[in-house]
Amino acid sequence: MTRYYKAVRFYAAVLLWGFFLTGLIVHLFFPYQKALKIAFQNVVGGSKMAVSMDGVRVVPTGVRIKKALIGHEVVQGRPIVELSDVKINWHPLSLLSGNFSVSSRASAYSGTLECDVLGIPVIGSKNPSMTVRFRNINLAKYPTGTLPWFKGISGTADGAVTREVALLHPIKEKGVFKLSIKNGEVRDLHTQNLQGLILPFKEIRAEGRLNGSQAIIDKAFLSGSSITMKGSGTLVKGDGQPVINLKLAYESRSTAIPLPSKGAIVMSGNQWSPTVTISAETQNVEAEKKQP
Repeated sequence: MTRYYKAVRFYAAVLLWGFFLTGLIVHLFFPYQKALKIAFQNVVGGSKMAVSMDGVRVVPTGVRIKKALIGHEVVQGRPIVELSDVKINWHPLSLLSGNFSVSSRASAYSGTLECDVLGIPVIGSKNPSMTVRFRNINLAKYPTGTLPWFKGISGTADGAVTREVALLHPIKEKGVFKLSIKNGEVRDLHTQNLQGLILPFKEIRAEGRLNGSQAIIDKAFLSGSSITMKGSGTLVKGDGQPVINLKLAYESRSTAIPLPSKGAIVMSGNQWSPTVTISAETQNVEAEKKQP
């Protein structure tokens, strides 16, 4: 029996020492700012991200951050996302499987944002997986005019991005995403041929896949009491100018929205300042008739 207790004490000491070393390594070397940048690169696109943090405090199970501001170089003078009460936790028990896991949670515009990174290899080259989830984000609280291609947006947003993070070969990264925004409106959408367009909606949905540097939007859908839209497209992420190519066919059933009854809305060019054009279905038909 004495030998049994000695063995238990030995393995307990080894386990506690392992936890201590893991905690020390994480607290000294885990790049919290870089982790936040990577998470928002996956959501926003592009790598020209900047992160600043206030009120950083180390606790036994991780890190607490009072405020984190995530910006992008194309939006000068203001952050594109502001987080508060950020909690980043590491999970030492995950080391028993030879991997390391980190989870985080933050408040954002009366909602929550969570990010989990699972399967970070301690030894080897296995690719970890990252999941970013956001729930009940009140877009009406998002600062007006931050994004250059519309003045503002309202509604409640929920969604998730899940992807494999290829540490050695980023071009091979795979993943999926989905987004839902309910009961809001897009205000003052900047289009080439119709300024200040306001689009009320009951729901906006988008879902698709991530394939290396490309986000493939398989389904995009907007439904409202007087308008519907559906379409698809792509977003090619890059260091300087991520390129968007999205086409939506629409049908308007109200004279309150200054759109032809049927047509298409096309977004192209730089994601941060895309060219948005509207074409009526009748114009497309006439153009086809003129072709030889």
